[in-house]
Amino acid sequence: MKPNITLFTLLLSALFASFSLSAQSLRLEYSEDDDEIEFLDEHDEEDDSRDKKKKKHALELDAEKGRIYYYHSENKRQRSKIRRKWHNAFDRFYDDMPLFKFEKKPSVSVAFGTQGSLYAPPNAPIAFTYFDASLGYVKDEFSFSEVTRYGHQYLFLSNQRDLDASLSFNALTGIGSTAWRVGLGSRQGYGYQSGEFSFTPYHGNAAVWTHINYANFASLSESERLLLADYNNAIRFGTMTEGGLRVRFIAPIALDISFQRTIVMRRFVFWQWVGSYGLEALSQSLLDGFIREIYKSSPVFAPIMNFALKNGLAYGIYQLRREKMNVPFDSEAPLHFDMFRVGATFSF
Repeated sequence: MKPNITLFTLLLSALFASFSLSAQSLRLEYSEDDDEIEFLDEHDEEDDSRDKKKKKHALELDAEKGRIYYYHSENKRQRSKIRRKWHNAFDRFYDDMPLFKFEKKPSVSVAFGTQGSLYAPPNAPIAFTYFDASLGYVKDEFSFSEVTRYGHQYLFLSNQRDLDASLSFNALTGIGSTAWRVGLGSRQGYGYQSGEFSFTPYHGNAAVWTHINYANFASLSESERLLLADYNNAIRFGTMTEGGLRVRFIAPIALDISFQRTIVMRRFVFWQWVGSYGLEALSQSLLDGFIREIYKSSPVFAPIMNFALKNGLAYGIYQLRREKMNVPFDSEAPLHFDMFRVGATFSF
């Protein structure tokens, strides 16, 4: 047998055996004369009585060191021909989520919505004055269990007519504003899957640049007009948090329903922003670790707990940012507004 075919055969056999054996190290030997493969783990001892004249190929997997070694009988004492790390960062993720398989697809999304608030009266009129479109990549991860993981990174553009924003807890209505937004965002969640159907609650966030044009300041006080003058016809940086639900009935189309809160900063104070959002990122990372432990012990509760904990933390932080945009640092109140949206995502 040719050496390259022999190596390929050994590698396939080693990968298959690594899923069925729990040994820390595994050694496979192939004899060209006998045309057979033998598996040895760390508890097995080599038989010195074997015919040393046989041409043998050996592949050794050392799980403890994360190495693969290849030997040939003619150069066994030389440096190994293959010495490669297989525990990279992505594989370490699989140590925590061993059932997931990763699939990344380009996506196009469109959505429309209405401005609203969680505190709006139920009889308030609904006007669909919001539209957005985005391009990105959907990370659909599937598993052999009923729990899946979902990720989405995207670039979006949106338009909002008749925008009613708020400063702190004071609503600014009747000012006839129009807003354009462009930003980079991501969504993450765990979901349930049965065949092609999936049901995924998720949490999202985005960095947003907003251009607002006001048409009427008549209903505002003098102090409010002075503040909004700095936003008018200018591009301002801000952030967005989002909680939503993704439902897929049949590939490649999925329905998205979400609630968004966006804050727009009149002034960007870099170090305060780094401190504030660094604390939020650290808190969310700690939650990620806690949710992974929930998944390992009770996978069926991971989607619910991920949605409740991550969105609950984000909503609490954004409530505080209504008065201080870089909480906990002393900073001014930003412009903010809420949005309910419904959309569809097409993945290819």
